[in-house]
This record gives sequence, C-alpha cells and structure tokens, in this order.
Amino acid sequence: MDSSSSSISQNTSCFPKLTESNYLVWIVPIQSYLNGADLWGYVDGSIPAPDRTVEVPASGNTPASTKPNPAYKAWYVADQKIVSILTTSLTEPVAWICLGETTSKGIWDCLANFFNQKSAANATNLKLALLLPIEMFIPLW
Repeated sequence: MDSSSSSISQNTSCFPKLTESNYLVWIVPIQSYLNGADLWGYVDGSIPAPDRTVEVPASGNTPASTKPNPAYKAWYVADQKIVSILTTSLTEPVAWICLGETTSKGIWDCLANFFNQKSAANATNLKLALLLPIEMFIPLW
C-alpha cells in the first residue's frame, strides 16, 4: 500500500470537471488514471479498509489490549489522496450530491448511482417521446 500511496502524483487540473452533463466524459480519464496508478481497488472495494485497531495479546504481566493498526493508517492515507482527486474534479453543484461521503468508494458509488438514475430517466423520457405523435413536437403557428 505504501507504493500505491506514494504513486499518487497526478496533476488533477488535467482532468475535466464533472458537471451535471458530462459524466461519461469525466469518468474515462479518472478511471484510467486510478487503474494505471494501481489504485482502482480502493474505489471498487477490492482493497477494503483494514480494521482500525489490532489486538495485542497478553504477555507476562501485561494484559491484552488494542493498538492502532498501521495498515489502516496506510490505507486511509492512500484513500484520502484518491478522495482529493475525485473531489477536486467536481463542480460545486455536483459536489453537493455526495456531501458527507468520506471514502473514495463512497464518493464513486454515490456519483455512479446519481448519474445512472439520471441516465435511466433520460432513456425513459426518450422512449416516451418516440411514442408521441410528431405533431406534438412541431410548432403550429
């Protein structure tokens, strides 16, 4: 994980800003970069967050305890760098859609759900429009 977290050096200004109408244009360079940097697993969940703490077994007179998990810290640092890439590539209206999401997977899934629902609604509207008589679209003045 350390090599992944140190490999995040992309200048995010070269990514298009996600608006309410360019999701398919935005997703290609972002996903390509994350795949190329071997970071996609954080976003798709195949590199899940490790436990925040680890058990320390009892030893001699010292009772069992827990301590912070260094693997979690490394995961969190890498994930927050991805969060930064994602959030800096959003326009303000789109950023509001995922307000409160704190992980790269949470943000990605939130955006995917929003834009997939929007695409489904647009497809339904198009199907309905194709069923309506053409006279409804031609002004009669």
